[in-house]
Amino acid sequence: MKKRVILGLILLFASVVLLSCTTIPTKPLTQSDIPELVGKWKGVLKATSGSESSEQSTELEIFNESLEGKWVIHGTSQGTVSHPFVAKLENGRLILSWPKDRWVKLGLIKSNDKKKLEGPFRWSQWDGTLSFRKVE
Repeated sequence: MKKRVILGLILLFASVVLLSCTTIPTKPLTQSDIPELVGKWKGVLKATSGSESSEQSTELEIFNESLEGKWVIHGTSQGTVSHPFVAKLENGRLILSWPKDRWVKLGLIKSNDKKKLEGPFRWSQWDGTLSFRKVE
């Protein structure tokens, strides 16, 4: 009897741990989501290039529903850099791209009243992930 109670408690604990680790899936973006994307987003960039790794604070600002904006990266070897863009929706993601193999692919995650944009990026030889939270 004690073994069953202990086993039951272990299974209950394991279930709670597994459920608390569940990630919220990325919502495929549609045209109706564009107004929610407009505004300022702040976040972090994590990148690697060969054996080098880097983490910087970053900002994304989408100016209008035409998806014009700028991506700002702080703490680079050149200081703070800003990259203007005109994004597009493609396959449920927000796509930013520039010449020379430079791109960002972001998905929207909604949790309660909070919005988050996350996804991979490539900037020449740097690959990594971006994570932004909506600030206004």
